[in-house]
Amino acid sequence: MSAAPAQGYLQDLGVLPGAASSYASAVDASGDVVVGNSSARAFRWTPAGGLESLLPSVSSSWAHGVSADGHTVVGTWYVGGARAFRWTANTGAQDLGLLPGWSRADALDVSADGSVVVGQLSNIGGQSIAFRWTAAMGMQDLGTPPGGASFLGAVAVSDDGSVVVGNAWVLGLKSFVWTAATGMRLLDTYPSSGYEPSVADLSGDGRVAVGLASPLSYAPDVAVRWDLATNTMQILPLPGTTWSYAYKTNRDGSVVVGTGIGFLGSSWSPFHLSTTGGLTALGTLGGATAEARGVNAAGSIVVGWSYTTGGAQHAFRFDFDSLGSPFCAAVPNSTGATGHIAATGSRVVTTNFFTLSAERLPLNVIGFFLTSMMPGDIFPVAGSQGRLCLAGNIGRCVGPGQIQSSGATGSFQLRIDLTWMPTSSGSVAVGASETWNFQAWHRDMTAGAVTSNFTDAVRVNFE
Repeated sequence: MSAAPAQGYLQDLGVLPGAASSYASAVDASGDVVVGNSSARAFRWTPAGGLESLLPSVSSSWAHGVSADGHTVVGTWYVGGARAFRWTANTGAQDLGLLPGWSRADALDVSADGSVVVGQLSNIGGQSIAFRWTAAMGMQDLGTPPGGASFLGAVAVSDDGSVVVGNAWVLGLKSFVWTAATGMRLLDTYPSSGYEPSVADLSGDGRVAVGLASPLSYAPDVAVRWDLATNTMQILPLPGTTWSYAYKTNRDGSVVVGTGIGFLGSSWSPFHLSTTGGLTALGTLGGATAEARGVNAAGSIVVGWSYTTGGAQHAFRFDFDSLGSPFCAAVPNSTGATGHIAATGSRVVTTNFFTLSAERLPLNVIGFFLTSMMPGDIFPVAGSQGRLCLAGNIGRCVGPGQIQSSGATGSFQLRIDLTWMPTSSGSVAVGASETWNFQAWHRDMTAGAVTSNFTDAVRVNFE
């Protein structure tokens, strides 16, 4: 099995104002809420709001996890020291406190409804314990496995909050699983004692864990998957890789995402491994290195970070559910790149869930989307350096709130109302079985003169 190139939409999520970098660490079940940090400031991203600071009054914060419903975010903030927080839009951020004898708390994951938080408590001596928090019980020490352990930390929790996984030191690094009924027990280290494992995530149903295993022979680390019902560990099939890490899995454990060296060259590259779709290489934002750090419940949306062409570290979101077929090559704009358009959402017109996105544009320029049922290929275009890929009855999305700015990311997007598709003769409702073509126009500069350009185009067959 070799890695196939991914088919979908890789979106640069940009950075917070004044920040130099960003990093996506988790995504909700739908794929529409992404959390992470941007130059040590926790962020929350949505399609409607873009990248927004989660705790604007706090100087340093990191968002590590988000609930499946997208309403609760957990992480670490510096407020009189490093503390675990739990945030909702209704309540704001809540400090989860400390247990006696511990000076630092990090909240690393949260249950589907936001009611259970897990993480690690530590002290200045480097010792640590795993905790589980609920509003009713507060912070609970999860104890140790039989025989004892040290340097413990919980990293993930099941959707219902009943299963917790983490890592501990027991004559070497080991991984554990905890439930209220069984307490803490160690996970398998197949084959025998040849590997030291480190668990990174747990499926939503609590049945599958993923992570990495370090061979005691000092060979490269390998990505692994545990079946918790049988307590067996499997090295993931990632042909061509030398080093590999599995960071996240989806709700039923059928999809694993992570990063590896080898299947796309000598640098770290993100992968998506599915029991049905095989191994897929997600690519990068133009730089040599990227990591996949989160995946939604269905396994169709992946988040992480990537270096850009310019060398900056940016959060990304990859959507396998991108719709339509691209056509008609764009002319390079003033950045040297060719603008790109993507369609996401649903082809089913009755759901009326359809979004257009334009990227790889000059920064801070205005633009809007064009629509037509007829493709075209017009070049040159008066007053533009680009190619118009539409013909016939061309509509422009220039109504209230529809003209966009590419901002600091060189991109913009717009939710399209399929009951009100613009044409040159007025708006119409899109019908099932109709084919529509879309393109984005944007302002540009060339040789100091104001001009315009276009992205490529995308064709969508609606149902």
